[in-house]
Amino acid sequence: MPAILKGWIDRVFSCGFAYGPEVPPPYGDGAALAGRRALLSVTAGAREGAFSDRGVHGRLADVLHPIQHGVFWFTGMAPLEPFAVHGANDLPQEEFAAACEAYGRRLDALFTDEPVPFRALAGGDYDRDMRLLPGVEAPGTSGFGLHLRPAG
Repeated sequence: MPAILKGWIDRVFSCGFAYGPEVPPPYGDGAALAGRRALLSVTAGAREGAFSDRGVHGRLADVLHPIQHGVFWFTGMAPLEPFAVHGANDLPQEEFAAACEAYGRRLDALFTDEPVPFRALAGGDYDRDMRLLPGVEAPGTSGFGLHLRPAG
């Protein structure tokens, strides 16, 4: 993440407020900022294909995992799927207008969209060392996807 954002996170999501020994346990419903939603809105110069399983940058969900899971979910917030505008450095006017409309629709659904279904630390899927228990993942799942609750 950009240094200015990292500095802001370090100042706002501080020990004793967002996490720490005097704060409820992290990762889930009881954590310090539980009940709040978080939406990352990002722009990228690269086209959408560059942020895919075969793209040079990897999946966007994986790139943003440290923020979505390591900041938002850790402190109890319910992160939503990010809103991204790809190719933003040379976006034609009509695509810019479409992106603005799409962002407006996304903001309209801020309180109704389903959050990213991360597993809660206290949900019985992790051991005492915070390691995912064997066999709780959906078949064929790997990487950061292991930390998502399976659908259904």
